[in-house]
Amino acid sequence: MDTDQHGSFLIEARSVLIRVYPWLDFSSFGVARSHASQVAHMQITQITGEDQNMITGYGHDHVAVNGVRYTTSLILRPDGILPSWPVAEAPGLQTGDLSWVRENPPEILLLGTGVQQVFPPRAVWRELRLEPWGIEIMDTAAACRTYNLIVAEGRTVAAALIVDNRTAES
Repeated sequence: MDTDQHGSFLIEARSVLIRVYPWLDFSSFGVARSHASQVAHMQITQITGEDQNMITGYGHDHVAVNGVRYTTSLILRPDGILPSWPVAEAPGLQTGDLSWVRENPPEILLLGTGVQQVFPPRAVWRELRLEPWGIEIMDTAAACRTYNLIVAEGRTVAAALIVDNRTAES
């Protein structure tokens, strides 16, 4: 793309932002709202998963990582993947199931618990809170979205994702 094409794209992007987020205060960008369409430069960075694992799709019965579809539970890091994690549901989670994560502790662990947010057994939850990482428990779809955001921020993250194939049979 040459400079003119970038400039046209940026003007359109600002127009969309103004229409979609009318409450957005453009003064934090150094311009008044009335002059937002006249901003000269805006940096847009495309995030790609070429050198790291990114979630490219998900559903109740699968998670896709860099275009590869996984139909079993898995643990994912930007630099590695444990493709057949043997946890089928959060109530069955044991602290030993996260030994792969313990080998290289992340800043944060996302636990995706399937179609719904379900907390692990109380004793396991207590032990997980003592680990050297932060932990967030959410449904698998939310964990997938959150994982990509945290990777984009450049933070160390691991996502233990429960894929629930039984939902397709219900």
